[in-house]
Amino acid sequence: DFAIVFHFNERLDVNALLTGADSARNAFPTTGCRLQGNRWIRHRGPSRDAIATTSCDTATTVENFLERPIDLANEFPVQQLVLTCNTEPKTTLVTRFHHSVADGLSAALWLRHQFEVVYGLRPVESQVPDYDAPRLKSVSSAVRKSRFAYPGPSDRLSTKSMSRSGSRSWTTICIDASRIRRAIRKARGFTYNDVLATCALETFARWNRSQGEDAQKIALWLPINVRQRPAESFGNGTSRIRSMPR
Repeated sequence: DFAIVFHFNERLDVNALLTGADSARNAFPTTGCRLQGNRWIRHRGPSRDAIATTSCDTATTVENFLERPIDLANEFPVQQLVLTCNTEPKTTLVTRFHHSVADGLSAALWLRHQFEVVYGLRPVESQVPDYDAPRLKSVSSAVRKSRFAYPGPSDRLSTKSMSRSGSRSWTTICIDASRIRRAIRKARGFTYNDVLATCALETFARWNRSQGEDAQKIALWLPINVRQRPAESFGNGTSRIRSMPR
């Protein structure tokens, strides 16, 4: 699963968020389902248990929310946490998406629908359409491995003998984006993602060189949208490519 965090400089109405979430679950039917065996079964009625609220806006609260597994047999594959501040009109909204139903683009479609309902920009969706999986790109002469691919196999991830805990943590790095923003405005076809990927690749390249020829090599996996129409269709339309720094 993955999470998206929004910080609002206003206090959002929780009931409006609930209504928007129910509308999004109708518009994107798999997010209003629970898993029985290998089939998605539609849940009838409102999904009030899919949004938790708290006034404790701390990193620990968010970490605990993200560490808890999503039980697809008894819970929806989209879960939200609303955090409000007692002293300031602010709201933090944390949304978790299980990858069985959505990729990053689909998450953006779902959240946009919810917010448009919250702010009265679209009516509440009461009908449940048939689910139409994303139509993916294909090529007539597919090959198992590109001629541009790195020649060796991927190194296995380093693991310890103990079982994995599933615990997560994160580090926030604040960057002065003003100079980067000016450079991006002047360039064509250049994005923040390109900047971050370049920084990561340069760092990995230095690390790999410092470890010697026989050491494990670190690479960067980049998600790519393989939908026939890039901004349409809810579901999983994402693949990935590996970029190995030399």
